[in-house]
Amino acid sequence: MITGTFNIIVAQRLGRKLRDEYKVQIDVRKDYGDFYISARQSLLTMKQDALEKELQLRGIGKQQVVDFIERGVAFGPDPAKGPDAFKGRVGIYEMLEFDDEIKQMLLDGEKALAVEKYALQEK
Repeated sequence: MITGTFNIIVAQRLGRKLRDEYKVQIDVRKDYGDFYISARQSLLTMKQDALEKELQLRGIGKQQVVDFIERGVAFGPDPAKGPDAFKGRVGIYEMLEFDDEIKQMLLDGEKALAVEKYALQEK
């Protein structure tokens, strides 16, 4: 089986860097409803120490997280600036280490959401 050959999966994405001077406050609940629900749930189900480490690595303050979870507030690009609101790119990397439980979940045909929930709880 293919699950026996994997130990780690790495995903990479590139994101645009938003210029500080072009940030505006947005209502994520209104503008990105499904994204907000998913992101909020992920934040609430992560182990606290893992979440704090991740936030520190990304330079995200605790108040920003509280504002996002409780009020759905975040910052986005000023629409009037268009593509000029961005400068540069940033790499976003995710790693998933395959332990025996994840391998068994995949063999059992578990949904990706169940695997994600397990991985966030365990790591």
